[in-house]
Amino acid sequence: IVLSADPGYDVYQWSNGGETQFISVSTPGNYSYIAIDTNGCTLHSQDTAHVIAAQHPAANIISSDDTICEGQSVSLLHVNAVTGIIYYWNPGTVQNDSFTVSTAGTYTLIASDNGCNSYDTIAILSTSPPLADIGADQAMCSCDTAIILSSNVIGKYHWSTNDSTQSISVRTTGTYTLTVTDQSNCTASDATDITIRCLTVNAFVADPPSATVFVGGTATLNVDSFSYNGNFTYLWNPSTYLQDSTVQQPYVQSPQTTTTYTVKVTDVVNGCVAYDSVRLAVVPPGVPPMPNAFSPNGDGLNDLYGPYFPPALQGVYHIVAMRIYNRWGQLVYNGNGYWDGMFNGAMQPADTYFYYITFEGPDQNNPNVNVDYNLTGSFTLLH
Repeated sequence: IVLSADPGYDVYQWSNGGETQFISVSTPGNYSYIAIDTNGCTLHSQDTAHVIAAQHPAANIISSDDTICEGQSVSLLHVNAVTGIIYYWNPGTVQNDSFTVSTAGTYTLIASDNGCNSYDTIAILSTSPPLADIGADQAMCSCDTAIILSSNVIGKYHWSTNDSTQSISVRTTGTYTLTVTDQSNCTASDATDITIRCLTVNAFVADPPSATVFVGGTATLNVDSFSYNGNFTYLWNPSTYLQDSTVQQPYVQSPQTTTTYTVKVTDVVNGCVAYDSVRLAVVPPGVPPMPNAFSPNGDGLNDLYGPYFPPALQGVYHIVAMRIYNRWGQLVYNGNGYWDGMFNGAMQPADTYFYYITFEGPDQNNPNVNVDYNLTGSFTLLH
């Protein structure tokens, strides 16, 4: 600090030994002087200069984060402000208690108190956000297969499904998003569109609804219940008795035997394929016969007694009730299935037996209507 005495005197005598009009002092204390002019007159200073040593103001930067994510986050620099202290931030010479940093670099705080300045600096680093990649959009044809979405970046995972695992399994169409947060709190996101087409079809006999016709009759097949709209082609197999095997509703002409038809439905745009089958029962004229004998010896041939329904008529005719008596009128079987020759846990002897049976099947005049057939007769049990 420079102290000044009154001008115009020849001799100056300061209390600290100074002998000029101006003196510089660097220590605190009280300073005064005596001035003598050319006539020997003496002037004593009218006041005393009190020099006080001021403390440097504190300049300590506090940072919310020393590392920021490029283009994503900021760091707030601030100081515990003291009244009367002026704070400047560089670069920019911004006067404030705080300063927001959005780019990496070195930042300086200047704390100023009546010309006394203090400084502090901080280096803010930047880091690149993680790369979240869950792949390109996908489309598939499936009703029971899942698509696995995953990423190999290190960090905390958050999927739009609220899962937090590294990979997820998806089974429905939609847009799926992954957000990854790394150890620097940087985030990255990626999204993919998943399209899952589940093509399901239902083949049936449209006419007659009973799916049963007589030999030489007619019928119409159909397939529907598509799970989504599209452009479809059709192929029925076998093509036997079909007027056109490449249409949705083929016409069956003069069928001779029971046939199971399988239809292949193809989505020509997306390539999805589905299959279904339907059985058309073709009934020969007449009532299924009752055998005149059976041999329940366990050889797999003729071991059970009941009406003979050929494979083509399985499911078309059904036994409603059957009773079997021995020659003495004793009831040895009463049920709605086939008799195995047993009664009270014992195989019955070879002999003649009598049956009373009711079974259900197509009316001989209208195959779309079922009626009961009641038959009686005798047969032989052989050993």
